[in-house]
Amino acid sequence: MGNFNERQAQIIKLFADEPTAMVTIKDLEVKFGVSPTTAKSDIIGLLGENIVSEISLNKVKRAYIKGDGLDELLSKA
Repeated sequence: MGNFNERQAQIIKLFADEPTAMVTIKDLEVKFGVSPTTAKSDIIGLLGENIVSEISLNKVKRAYIKGDGLDELLSKA
């Protein structure tokens, strides 16, 4: 199902199971026990594939929601 690492696959599953979910980099750091750089790297890969979309919560903080490409990816699975 694409060239995703284990954490990215779990993020995809999260959005597949909960389409209205919203996560932050901090959420991913805590969930997977990784550094902010690693969490951001995972998200950047998913952003590039349009699996997730970025939204602004305020001038600094960003969150990530299900992207348009997720349904297409899941339809191929």
